[in-house]
Amino acid sequence: TTPCYAATRLIEKGVMVTCEGDIGNLVTMCLLHLLTGDIPCFLEWGMYDVKENAMLMVHHGAGSALLAKSADDVRITPTGEKWGFKGKGASFRYIGKPGRVTIASLINDDHGWKMLITGGEALDVPCRPYYGQQFMIKMSHPIENYIESLCREGVTHHAILIYGDLREELQKVAKLLDIRQFLL
Repeated sequence: TTPCYAATRLIEKGVMVTCEGDIGNLVTMCLLHLLTGDIPCFLEWGMYDVKENAMLMVHHGAGSALLAKSADDVRITPTGEKWGFKGKGASFRYIGKPGRVTIASLINDDHGWKMLITGGEALDVPCRPYYGQQFMIKMSHPIENYIESLCREGVTHHAILIYGDLREELQKVAKLLDIRQFLL
């Protein structure tokens, strides 16, 4: 079976885990947790909404239900991606609570390591019919330009979200570690 439910429980206890062997974003989760003591969320880039100027970020596991807008809206669902497993697994379906968020990712490309540092405002929107965690993030740049910048610079399909504005702290960490910064 898939370990999504178990992953969320470990993250809530301060043990960071990710999916699909994503070591760069495991380090990002550890870094954000160490900086804040809060629970980060492992996500993928999803759809975008031009009218809301927002990006829907989703994942099928590794997202604590403690990040939900309302505990009443959290549902235990089958895991969204099976990856050939015969068991069903369990995941949480919810929309994230509204508030300021930071999104970060450590990316190893042809030029070495770089850190995506961005953020926005998680919106108070209804949950969509998707088996997993959902966060609709309003960006400060026009969403089409934002997505074009992500594609032009090159990012992985995962990123880490945490509540609060940690962009300045992450820039200092990247400078200290001599890692290129991709600020957006």
